[in-house]
Amino acid sequence: VAPVAIGLLRNPGSYEVLSGLARNDENGQRTYGKPVEESMRAFAAYGLGLVGHFSPDLELRRKVVADLVTLLEDEEAASNDLRVAAMVSMGLVPLEVVEDAVVCYCGTCEVADPHASLQAQVTYLLRYFTADRDFDPIVRAHTATTLGRLIEARPKGMTLRLKEVVAEFLIEALQKNRRQPVEVKQSVVMALGLVGDADQDAIDQWIRWSLTRSASRGGPIEKRFALISLAQVGSRGGTGED
Repeated sequence: VAPVAIGLLRNPGSYEVLSGLARNDENGQRTYGKPVEESMRAFAAYGLGLVGHFSPDLELRRKVVADLVTLLEDEEAASNDLRVAAMVSMGLVPLEVVEDAVVCYCGTCEVADPHASLQAQVTYLLRYFTADRDFDPIVRAHTATTLGRLIEARPKGMTLRLKEVVAEFLIEALQKNRRQPVEVKQSVVMALGLVGDADQDAIDQWIRWSLTRSASRGGPIEKRFALISLAQVGSRGGTGED
């Protein structure tokens, strides 16, 4: 767990070491003394997320997100540990909103530079979440809560539209009840608790309706998570009327 401790120290100078370990590149292998084991790479990914989370340096945060995307797309990873670590860490590093950024929120478009802006970061994750035949359900489940954390962070300049897009994809996944793995549904319910609030915006009313539905019709764990999320949503005042 040493890489996690290094991340908690909040030292931007730790980035190169943690990046090398996570990516198992020449620098990382030199630091580790041999090819980096996958468990150690996963811990390094968590450390990277912490370094990015605590850093006000926008360029460093972009580099961290770019590294995490590389880990998510590492086809040689033997297990989901590395991808889960990268996905969880992604939620710790919301990027800045770039005004007039050209993005598509269809959920299927590939993104050339997911590290360019919050909008690109969210677009990349939406495709990861919706591609249920391409990615493991466990990683997709963590994608839902990562999307929720990025919206919950509300970086300066974030629009209501971005929140609406994420919420719509999450709610739609719940409505496709029979097709979604149970882990994904449970995670979606938790993610909606991070996204919603208690005002009268149409999207927030829809989130609360969806959570109420899960609390009455979902599986045993989904019901419990839905009640927790309803409490989160109800305690968050929001920015709309009433």
